[in-house]
Amino acid sequence: MEMNISYFLDLAYDYDTWGKDGGNKTDAYMEKWVQQQFGDALNQEQQQAVQTLLEDYTWLNGSCKPEVVSSVTYDASNYNEAQRMLGRIEDMISRAKTYQEVVPERLQAAYFQFVYFPVVASANVAKMQICSGLNKYYYNEKSSNANLYAIMVDECIALDKELQETYNKNMPGVGNKWEKMMSSPHVGYTSWDSAGWKYPTAKWLKPAEGTKMSVSVENHAETVTEGQIALDDFTNINQESYTVTLSNQGANMYNYTATASEDWIKLSKKTGSVKMQDTFEISVDWDKVSADKTGSVVIQSG
Repeated sequence: MEMNISYFLDLAYDYDTWGKDGGNKTDAYMEKWVQQQFGDALNQEQQQAVQTLLEDYTWLNGSCKPEVVSSVTYDASNYNEAQRMLGRIEDMISRAKTYQEVVPERLQAAYFQFVYFPVVASANVAKMQICSGLNKYYYNEKSSNANLYAIMVDECIALDKELQETYNKNMPGVGNKWEKMMSSPHVGYTSWDSAGWKYPTAKWLKPAEGTKMSVSVENHAETVTEGQIALDDFTNINQESYTVTLSNQGANMYNYTATASEDWIKLSKKTGSVKMQDTFEISVDWDKVSADKTGSVVIQSG
């Protein structure tokens, strides 16, 4: 927030530097801004890492504003979009926490206000809605990993409330100086304003007795408990890797094995256990393929 506002104001104040002659200078501006805020308290590598965090959260909010992200913004099956975004977002949150521990006490307020809060608060709202979408998807498929994402939804809601409380009443170094600055609704908008906003509601599934393996593959919305399911084509140009997700429609954990019919089929994992969810990747060893071929992967539980 503050970095973006500073850039806008400096652009107005010194248009020749940052506007007319400022093409492709945003990186230079961000580098200068981070150095101004944290000075010698962070070394050059750490300053670059903080700059990358600011770039990432600006990209995230530019992709879709937090208040309008919903459970269907990122698809649960096509191109593994929801899971890829979830991984990227969790990495942002982890990096923000890492550098919070590095920043000295005298700069904790600046780091929280300028970096930690905007990065983690924005990423957490997106994570909340992605987990809500995955929760609904697996709930409809009667898979117990719906409960895994239900837990994550509730954790995200708790963190959102905690972040607001900290910003408003207990910001490191300044206490309640900015009380109520971060009190506006910012989740689950259904129109141009906040009327009708609400947190997502998690769906909880009561698993059936015993175990029952359920399999889904990237780019296909359906899950199967027996029979076959086809992957999209592999090409030597794109060299695709597709994710296979194993979930459990029962209450008990099961073990599984995955066996490829051909030596050119590569599996990132051949055995595992599933309480709620496990995944592995299927790809092709193109050094062993020179013409169109077909093959299969057999997944067995037991």
